[in-house]
Amino acid sequence: MKSGYQLTQLAVYNPQRLDDDVFKDFFVIRQKQFEYLMEELKDERNSSIPQHHIVIGARGMGKSTLLKRIEIELKTKEYKQFVPILYPEEQYNITTLSDFWLNTLDRLADYLDELGNDELTERIDEEVSKFQKTEDREGLDDAIFVFIQKIVKKLKKRPVLLIDNINILFDRLELNEQHKLRNVLSKNGVPIIIGGSPVKIDALLNYGAPFYDAFEIQYLEKITNDDLFLVLNNLAKITSSEFIQKELKENSARLKVINQLTGGNPRTAVMLFKLISNGFSESLVQDLDALLDDITPLYKARFEEELSPQLQIIMNAIALNWHPIAIEQLREQTGLSNAKLSPQLKRLIDSGWIIKEKGYETKGHIYSVNERFFNIWYLMRQSSRRDKKQITHLARFLEGLFGDQISIQAELLLGQKLSSVDHFYYALAICHSINDVDLKDELINKCKLEIENLEDPLQKEELLALITNLEEESSLGQIVVDFFSFLMNFDSAFEDIRAGRLKKAKKFIDESLKSDKTMVKEFASTAMAYYYEEGLKDYKSAEEWYLSCIGTEVEGINGARLANIYHYHLKNYDKAITWYEKMGNDILVSKYRFEQAQLLREKLNDSKRAREILNCEEDGTSFKTLQGLQLVLCDLKDLNFGKANAQMKWLLKLVKGQIGYAKGKAWNRFTAELKNANQLDWLTSVLESTGNDKIMAPYYSAIKALTLDPKHHESYLKTVAVEISKPAQEILDEVIDILENEY
Repeated sequence: MKSGYQLTQLAVYNPQRLDDDVFKDFFVIRQKQFEYLMEELKDERNSSIPQHHIVIGARGMGKSTLLKRIEIELKTKEYKQFVPILYPEEQYNITTLSDFWLNTLDRLADYLDELGNDELTERIDEEVSKFQKTEDREGLDDAIFVFIQKIVKKLKKRPVLLIDNINILFDRLELNEQHKLRNVLSKNGVPIIIGGSPVKIDALLNYGAPFYDAFEIQYLEKITNDDLFLVLNNLAKITSSEFIQKELKENSARLKVINQLTGGNPRTAVMLFKLISNGFSESLVQDLDALLDDITPLYKARFEEELSPQLQIIMNAIALNWHPIAIEQLREQTGLSNAKLSPQLKRLIDSGWIIKEKGYETKGHIYSVNERFFNIWYLMRQSSRRDKKQITHLARFLEGLFGDQISIQAELLLGQKLSSVDHFYYALAICHSINDVDLKDELINKCKLEIENLEDPLQKEELLALITNLEEESSLGQIVVDFFSFLMNFDSAFEDIRAGRLKKAKKFIDESLKSDKTMVKEFASTAMAYYYEEGLKDYKSAEEWYLSCIGTEVEGINGARLANIYHYHLKNYDKAITWYEKMGNDILVSKYRFEQAQLLREKLNDSKRAREILNCEEDGTSFKTLQGLQLVLCDLKDLNFGKANAQMKWLLKLVKGQIGYAKGKAWNRFTAELKNANQLDWLTSVLESTGNDKIMAPYYSAIKALTLDPKHHESYLKTVAVEISKPAQEILDEVIDILENEY
């Protein structure tokens, strides 16, 4: 792979303009689909009946890029039996089947011209000229196809027709021509088609339609967060911008939110890289706004040029609603009758602008914008101040929900005992990279407090100097950078466990356990316990590993997690209470007081003692949030709804719509307990009365779904915007998991 490419070489809208070598370096996602299709082509023989393929995905999802990559590969010696024919993205000149075959000849001539075969190129040009002058169009398509077959027979190669926006071809052909093309494509030795479409095609999917069951279909889903980081890191590498990689890691939560809001679109990932190559903005909303500005010329032109005035009115109503909308609502908002709306909605569906799905408690279907980033763009550019504010709230909520892995490590570290110089460097490395100011201050204060326990005055002086530099935002020096690298390695192992990449995590942990460095072995032992606890759900093995860690430098966190295992999984409440009580009032593991309070209140019905444990004063939003949730549950347990209302409203003001990754788990457990106590209606009413049904829309939607019969969960979440429904589904799944495993 080469490096040193310029940002101007990044193809956002037209990947076909890149030369082959550059293109291959940029192609890093959709590898699975690419490899599958190439294997399928290997199985084709010159005389076989072809298996045709079609790839369906919204605009920007990588269809054109995938087809271009296939064309490049088909030019290699390994696939010398094929002739790759890549068409322009839109073939607007097609009105008949003859037009399509003439386009095929044009592209075949381009291919031969590139090979330097002047004789066949000139022959094709001559025949195309004759075909175009033919007045009698009857049977012309047959004649053109026969000529194509003669040319490829001379070449002793089989054409692979790579047709982007193949839906245009099917839409423009009359029904009888569709049947004719299907008949041609079903014979031995004919061209193989690999097509791309932004929409599902009736001619392929409806039983009895001309191409029903003629194509194997693959769907390009939104790219995952891992895909996004793969794209961005690859772009950083090949544009010699490796300095960006550290920023990508530090801003992982922000990038995950942008990926969610932009619909997991690969094209947007390239645009995003161009924007952040000069550094992230001060806030996520500024990054999002810059991205929206960058794409405005494209979206504005498409909206104005592709849609008639009446279609613009309908799209305006659908986009501004954001959530999927029923035809009754569209009728009210547009003033159009059902008779006028129905054909226009079909046009918008066929052209890929919108999609329709079955709704929840609505007659007929519900409609939403297909390309989600277009919907966000439209809302931010055209909607009222209130609607724009809702997008901002959602962005902030999602940023907290997805969480920053460094922040997660910081919260875990707050529950660990720091007693060696190495551990302080580790903590300060986290502080150096963390974005959460409150959490950073909390960890710095912890370091200041515990440094006093060190016996060596020189070590104290050195560490306090580093803290001073940190608070003044100066460099911490190479030693802290080294420990930051150490942190990232273990951080990745914990993330691999959470993501289910257990083999990778286990390999790293096993290697770390062999280390001759005490600190590495200590963290590896804790990681192994976590591997059994969170990865394999093998709580007995996790218990053994945590017990083996007790007495090491990470005693606090191990004892606390052990108490949680007894509490939530092994249901040994006596042992759980014993381990919780061992923590006493130790500030280092103070957040596990809340678990102890929950056990006393919920399982042992000792609300009074639970309140005593919670009756403590500490700073930090994280602590006060966990404390507040438990106090609300105590109030509800005592049927003191007035006090519960006041406490909940205070808590919602405190969190300002952000519940965070670690705190999010506490909120989900809080929600599960309310569900178990039949108090979800109380919670939804408080959220609605304070406006948090909008500010915390995914959380609110998950709760609303939870109040319904499980068979209606999926259909209900389809009634809200996908930017909300996706994280809502994740919250809902975790709450259900808690209910199934802990109650």
